[in-house]
Amino acid sequence: MIEHWLFSVKQHVTLESIDLMVVDFGLSDDQRAQLRANGVIIWPAKLDGRWSNIQYRELAAFLDQSPVDYDQVVYSDCGDIVFQADIRPILDTYKDQIRAVIEPEFGLVLHGLTLGCSRIWFSRSFREKISHSTRTSWTIVSMARRTN
Repeated sequence: MIEHWLFSVKQHVTLESIDLMVVDFGLSDDQRAQLRANGVIIWPAKLDGRWSNIQYRELAAFLDQSPVDYDQVVYSDCGDIVFQADIRPILDTYKDQIRAVIEPEFGLVLHGLTLGCSRIWFSRSFREKISHSTRTSWTIVSMARRTN
């Protein structure tokens, strides 16, 4: 997250009037310190359910409790995104519409994993193989533009 996501954001995104926020579902102390040193807001989350569901609760709680009035939120459910260009045009275009990105590679296997259906859909040997490459803690990344 620090070496790729944060580096690419700072390298390519114009952060004027944009806040970076990370929902913490298991960051290390070192990661928290590095993110804070770079001006990233850390939202301590309570992992008391399926992260794919409670991530929205945590984002809503942050927005509800924030003293800043955000007019838009760019939301990603993980920190494995690398920015190759400035996303500011997204915030400046079609402000009154919801915009989304489709993940065409999000097929049956990934869908089954995120829904917790791997016991039903996949063999034990396959589950054991992928369990070594999947995360145990999740991070939610948001970018929000402050109103003037």
